[in-house]
Order: sequence, then C-alpha cells, then structure tokens
Amino acid sequence: MSDLTEEEIIDRVKNGETELLGVLIEKYQDRVFRYTYSNLGNYDDALEATQDIFVSVFRSIAKFRGESKFSTWLYSITSNYCKNYKRKRGRMSLVSLFRSDDEDFGELPIEDEREDLEKQFELSNAMDIAREELAKLPDDYKNILLLREIEEMSYEDISEELNISLSNVKVRIHRGRAMLKQRLIERGVVE
Repeated sequence: MSDLTEEEIIDRVKNGETELLGVLIEKYQDRVFRYTYSNLGNYDDALEATQDIFVSVFRSIAKFRGESKFSTWLYSITSNYCKNYKRKRGRMSLVSLFRSDDEDFGELPIEDEREDLEKQFELSNAMDIAREELAKLPDDYKNILLLREIEEMSYEDISEELNISLSNVKVRIHRGRAMLKQRLIERGVVE
C-alpha cells in the first residue's frame, strides 16, 4: 500500500478500509510518542496517551475534511490531548531538554560519563531544572520549542503545522529561548 498517497489512504479509511489506518499509525506513532513524552514527562503516560490519540483519530477521521494537512490535524488532536491530560491529572509535567543551535542560548555542561559521581549528580540536577523550567513556559512558547528542537521541524513546517506566519514562528522561538535562558540563569544553571 506504499504506492498510495496519504490523501488516498485517508479516503479509503473513511470508506471502510479501516486496516489502512495502520499505515498512518506507523508513519506518525514515533512523532506522536515523542511529543506526548516531552509534554507529559513520563514514559508510561506517553505510551498510553499515544494509544488514546490514535483511538481518537480512528473515531473521528470521518470528520477530517482535508482543509489542512493530516499531520496538522493530528498535531491539534495530540496537543489538545496533552493539555486535557495535564489538566485532569493536575500535576506538573516535565519535558526533555532540547539541543540548541542558537549561539546565545547558553550551554549546559555535558560531562564525560566517566567523570566522578558528584559531577554526574550536578549535571542530572541541571537537566532536571531545565526540564522544569521548560515545562513552566507558556504553551505557545513551549510547544513551538518542542516542534523545533524535539521534532527538528523547519520553521516553514512549523508555520504550516500551527497555521501561523513564518515571522510569528521565528518570534515565538526567539522569545521562548530567551525566556528559558533567563529562567536558567536565575536558577544558576547557565551563565
């Protein structure tokens, strides 16, 4: 079935060939898992969330009108699921720390794993603080940083995915990085 386009697969799923949903799940499951894990901070919760999200996709795919890309629609479902999940659980979520290709962002010290335990503990503590502070960012900034840094999406893809202008993407990424850097400076993690 690899010769079918995504649009053809979606049309056929809508027309009752539900087994083809597996093609879409296979294509997007890792991306959805990474996003949920980054948002929820717990491996088991992310696995459960990923499964729930694809069940939701299955139940509501008939409502997908194709006015946007399937990945945009899936991102919306995934993002909303994570927001609702955190609201229900009422607990703080942690996200993975992302890499940075921005020179003025600041670097966390990454030590050789063979260094002594005290240095490993300090690094682990710094990573925990960075995850906490990233999780505290406003959703608009946190989510766009996750798409850029975790999903490694281009600015153009993010613009299309979130249905916002390219300049807005760049501004949010810049502001999000600046907010996170300031929080890390205040916590003494970066200089």
